[in-house]
Amino acid sequence: MLNKEEEKELDKEMLEKYGSPCILDGITNIEKFYNAKNKNGKCQILWILKEANDPSGNGWNMRGFHQDVRSYNKWQQTYKLIVQVSHGIFNDIYDYGEIPNPDAIVDTMHDIAFINVKKVGGGSRVNQKEDEISQHYKKHSVFLHKQIEKISPNIIINCSGVWQLFEDLSVSPIKAAAPFHHSFNDGKLIINAYHPGQSTITQDKYFDVIAEIRKLSGR
Repeated sequence: MLNKEEEKELDKEMLEKYGSPCILDGITNIEKFYNAKNKNGKCQILWILKEANDPSGNGWNMRGFHQDVRSYNKWQQTYKLIVQVSHGIFNDIYDYGEIPNPDAIVDTMHDIAFINVKKVGGGSRVNQKEDEISQHYKKHSVFLHKQIEKISPNIIINCSGVWQLFEDLSVSPIKAAAPFHHSFNDGKLIINAYHPGQSTITQDKYFDVIAEIRKLSGR
């Protein structure tokens, strides 16, 4: 369980490893994160994303942005599904049609955590040809796993596109719930999913697949 002092130490290490343009990430609100629950008890959700959209190359603190994400008028492009899926997990909703309007549940952002594999800014589209995100994972995997361990989530949704990260997090055999996969690690549910800003499948299908995984996993 991460406290404020440990968060500061992680921030310091992050800046040392990634340089001054580093975009700090992690738990949006420590108190709310560790008090979050669903019917099965404590429910700490970590979303692992690719990179922050920051072509300027300036470092900043993403946690502060997540506390007031409404200030960004295009927030739903990335965060709508994150908010809907997380709200569904917290409130044991398995039907996409029962999820409230995203604007009504945007404060769910305060109850979850986010980290990026690439912690320096990029544009709105990742350069897949150069496999940038995977290269950042290979270079900084030790720190990323330390950060995940410190956050101590019991549900991890890997949307980074880095399969090796999902494999490294997994202990139990990997199972498919097409088009996603899931596994367990010492009681933690690990889900490998598309990025929430994707357009490969519909938003209701995205929600339904994670709901199916939750049913299969008992979460």
